[in-house]
Amino acid sequence: MSEIQESFALQKRAFIRVVLVTFNKGEGHLNRIFGLSQYGEIKQWDRNKWRVLRKMADHKFADIIVHKGLMYALDTQGIVWWINSRLEICMYGPPVDDNITYSEPGDKSFVECCGELYIVDRICNRQAGVYFPNAETVGFKVYKFDEELGQMMEVKSLGDKAFVLATDTGFSVLAHEYYGCLQNSIYFKDGEKELNVFKLDNGIGSSITTMSQFSQSCFQMFFPSFL
Repeated sequence: MSEIQESFALQKRAFIRVVLVTFNKGEGHLNRIFGLSQYGEIKQWDRNKWRVLRKMADHKFADIIVHKGLMYALDTQGIVWWINSRLEICMYGPPVDDNITYSEPGDKSFVECCGELYIVDRICNRQAGVYFPNAETVGFKVYKFDEELGQMMEVKSLGDKAFVLATDTGFSVLAHEYYGCLQNSIYFKDGEKELNVFKLDNGIGSSITTMSQFSQSCFQMFFPSFL
């Protein structure tokens, strides 16, 4: 047995994502729990109730993650922010794309892969400015932050890797290590519909296929517990 990705969830709370962050405080450590609401607000548990982080009230967020011990937030415009122990927010990277798609909280996701942070942009069949829950997914774009260039670069191929967009987290695996896993693919669900797989096809075209069209898959053993 091997650990793929640590994730957290809360019962009876409508959070898209929940993370546990350990901040250094003097010679000790301070643990804090943060949740991303379905309305794009980041909230912190203060041992009595959930409080919205007021310093971030001007932003609407799509995802949050703890990466290499630091907390990052991704807003719906595709900008990555860093949140420090004083709950101050600082811009970490530029928008992923000048032609960024309109999105709702949860449309864009962080995924850790081989020690690096990726952004997956889910492209849905909806009109800009019109909220439509469980809109049909028509494609994906993947980006990675290039620290040398200071830019978000679109990734045309994942190589032997596969991304899984689960309910409480997003994670990556090496396809050759898991029987039946398709490389260069993104596994996801649209609402309560069946499990789908999106093939990037090295940037020369892509497609969405339902998992029922494949005879065997390593991910069928998990379905539907975490997706």
